[in-house]
Amino acid sequence: MEEQQILQKINLDFARAGIPPRVFAKQGDNNMRVVAVSLYNDGKAYKVPGGYAVNVSAKKPDGKSVYNPATEVAGNVAYITLTQQMLAVHGIVSAEIEVVRGPDTLKTEKWQINVEECANPENQVESTDEYKTIQQLLAETEAAKAAAATSASAAAKSAQEAKDAAAQAAADAKKVIDEGVNDKLQQMQKIQTDVTAKANKVSTDAAKVEGYAKAAQYLIGYNKKNILTVFLYEE
Repeated sequence: MEEQQILQKINLDFARAGIPPRVFAKQGDNNMRVVAVSLYNDGKAYKVPGGYAVNVSAKKPDGKSVYNPATEVAGNVAYITLTQQMLAVHGIVSAEIEVVRGPDTLKTEKWQINVEECANPENQVESTDEYKTIQQLLAETEAAKAAAATSASAAAKSAQEAKDAAAQAAADAKKVIDEGVNDKLQQMQKIQTDVTAKANKVSTDAAKVEGYAKAAQYLIGYNKKNILTVFLYEE
């Protein structure tokens, strides 16, 4: 059982029957759903004897049959992998677990698979009878798990690339903002320098004007004795 697979659990009894336990599946799913079936004999855990095989026998809504081995048995728990053919037709699949050795056969009460119709049922595989060996089932299950692992790895890589791209975009945006701030600071410093220069020029011009004003207070001319002299101008 891999982390990519969906695990559902049910309990089945060999000695009693009740409302059939039901698990959920989607039409066309393949080898990615596993049902862990705990086996009981009149309420007590039933450990599968050595030398006995455990199979699942199922009938699809269209009447086609499936008879596949459990992919694993541990103690009283049998792991049943739901194949694409088992889930080829939407509706209720009726199933049971068999413990067999030669002609000796023991069956559990029934259980059900609720197969929900997929979005594009016309693209699904044709429903046929299915009878697999444990080697075939394990090989197909391993292939499906490998494909799922590859998809998960690709998705993780894409997510990391998206994260890196977002981080780079944020860094670029910050750089642009910082550059914009620097430009504004430079513009403000230039304006401040210009204002200071103009203020200094105005101050210098004011000093000149003041000098001119003071100079204008003095007039050059001839006094009564015809001597060239400087007169202080007074109103």
